[in-house]
Amino acid sequence: MEELVSYLLSREFRAYILEHDLFSPLLFLVRVVGITAIEIWRPARPVAYRKVFPYDLTVFLVYQFVVFPAASQINHWIYLRPHLPDTILALPLVLRVVCYLVIADCGHYWIHRLMHHQALWRIHKWHHAPTYMYWMGWCAGHHSAAGPCQPPLYLCLLLLGSGSLVDESGHRGL
Repeated sequence: MEELVSYLLSREFRAYILEHDLFSPLLFLVRVVGITAIEIWRPARPVAYRKVFPYDLTVFLVYQFVVFPAASQINHWIYLRPHLPDTILALPLVLRVVCYLVIADCGHYWIHRLMHHQALWRIHKWHHAPTYMYWMGWCAGHHSAAGPCQPPLYLCLLLLGSGSLVDESGHRGL
């Protein structure tokens, strides 16, 4: 048992996980087992898991294996890498992180609020459709609302010096 724990904590194991793109699936598995167990043990609200989990899992898998790869491919085609002025990049990282949080959060809030306007509500209403809340409930209504609200986050990533509007795994796509 001690050898297993030692291996799981080793650099070799971490390298294997990263080389074979197993980080996200393992993280998801830990969340499924761990967070679901905690929610069953100490629920905030009753959730009919057998009814909602298959749908949310399907949406998650489509997003993980269709949308993320498509976003990554589009990122490689477009490969937009704007450059920040040196004065911004010279700011301490802590100050850039604070700016990121303020600008991204305010931008996300106002765009989300704009999505409640009558002209955009038909697209956005699915974001408010779920009648249940648990750790994976975001899957059901998140994706139709996520795209329009993300530009402030993408642009603010530049403050951190990432130089990319979409990260290498496609997690800042579409």
